[in-house]
Amino acid sequence: SFTQPLQVRYASQAKNDGKKKDKNNEDDEEESAENLYEILELPRGASPEEVKAAYRRLAKEYHPDLHPGDEAALAKFRAVNHAHQTLLHVGLRRMYDLHLRHQEARNKASEIEDKERKSSISGVLLMRRGRLEGTFVAAFWVTSFVASSYLLWVWLTYSPGVFWAIFRSIPESVPGKWGLAEFYLTSAAAQRRRPLEDTSEPSPKSE
Repeated sequence: SFTQPLQVRYASQAKNDGKKKDKNNEDDEEESAENLYEILELPRGASPEEVKAAYRRLAKEYHPDLHPGDEAALAKFRAVNHAHQTLLHVGLRRMYDLHLRHQEARNKASEIEDKERKSSISGVLLMRRGRLEGTFVAAFWVTSFVASSYLLWVWLTYSPGVFWAIFRSIPESVPGKWGLAEFYLTSAAAQRRRPLEDTSEPSPKSE
């Protein structure tokens, strides 16, 4: 056939070239080996007849005799030949398909890990933001409570009837009840003296 002599003709040359490759070139070959179906322009699970037909078509298209001196065409022909040999061999194809499944599983696991890492970073940032906002909210409510309590107390000092009505409703068992009354009387007296002190005029000095 047309393709049979090509396989024998370039097999030894490809083998010798492969021995001269360094580690980086071996990595490139491994990456290209992951696309054997794409090299033959076939879907996963293609039948042996489809593999043979694709190989004949591409081997004729990239035959070195039709592209003398074209390194790209020669590399493409070698890749087609390698894909053809691997996918037609039952054992090699089974191992290659298993390798593809493992590679896809590793890629999927890597994507999941990246998503989890990004989501964890976002969660930490949101948690810190939530804590900061919670601190501001707590400070606001504490300040509001203190200010409201102070204003209420000042108002009660000027409204003794309201205070004593509330005082009488407090049970006697509550500790500090009479201490509160004493503190109220002191505060109310101080509040009443303050306006008088502020409005009082100094007596004129005798000349």
